[in-house]
Amino acid sequence: MGAVVVSLNKIYQTDETRPWWKQKATIVGLTLALSALIILAIVLALYGANIGQALFIHIGAGNVFLDLWEALEWPVAFAAMFVAFSLVYYFAPDLEERYFQETKIIRGCCCCLVRSVRHLLRNLTFRMVFSAITLKAVHFTRIGTPRT
Repeated sequence: MGAVVVSLNKIYQTDETRPWWKQKATIVGLTLALSALIILAIVLALYGANIGQALFIHIGAGNVFLDLWEALEWPVAFAAMFVAFSLVYYFAPDLEERYFQETKIIRGCCCCLVRSVRHLLRNLTFRMVFSAITLKAVHFTRIGTPRT
């Protein structure tokens, strides 16, 4: 994350004027926030359906809840990734005023959008591979031996 801070300072053409402890606190805070949001997005991408079914059974809600969960699973994962990358573009550079010029906010939003979509597509691909491996594990007890 330190390299990201240095890179964004160069992009925004600003020098690092924060005290050492404040810069390190920003880096640690961003690392923790990004870790939590990325883990949330990955868990929703891989196990969202299973979590929704478990909540559906535990709460005893109607089919409306399950339909709502299935509809919101990917948008929530996407929003978590978008917020994660937006936090980096907002807090990492050493700006005196935390406002975005129109061109810089468009550039930052585009970067966040591209990175979020790329990350979620990677998770979706991993989910499909993971489910294919799980299906094969259910049908075979050993490699090449059908289950009886």
